[in-house]
Amino acid sequence: MFRPLMLLAALAVAAPAFPVASEEAPTALTGRFLLTSDQNEGFVRLDTKTGAVSHCGQKDGTWFCEPLAEAGLSAELATLNDRVADLSAGLDRLSDRVDGLAAEIAASERVAPPASDVATVEPGIADRVLGKFLDMVRTIKYRQRGEG
Repeated sequence: MFRPLMLLAALAVAAPAFPVASEEAPTALTGRFLLTSDQNEGFVRLDTKTGAVSHCGQKDGTWFCEPLAEAGLSAELATLNDRVADLSAGLDRLSDRVDGLAAEIAASERVAPPASDVATVEPGIADRVLGKFLDMVRTIKYRQRGEG
């Protein structure tokens, strides 16, 4: 565990030393991978397309490359996946609750109030406008009778 962390730290320190590929001056390192040597007869490989960092070396005559810090990332990814699943389930519960409340509101708007409650309901704006209109009609009729 300590060795991959040291290699990752060495890569972070050495990152400014990596040559920057430019279109004007192509170099040997303009391919997909950037390589830098480490202290233990191996090298660190950076995949410029995916950002994956691997430590490569030779063991018993066979070359190998193993990803750095993959275990920590896998555990964090699993934790994040669990959290997304929990949040999705919570969102589904909230969505169902909102749908239920909307259905209750729609049902309550369709039902007329009982006849006993109609008399106690305060007159609405339409009743007030109609009352004012009828008062104006009465006033006009009264004035016409007085003048005629």
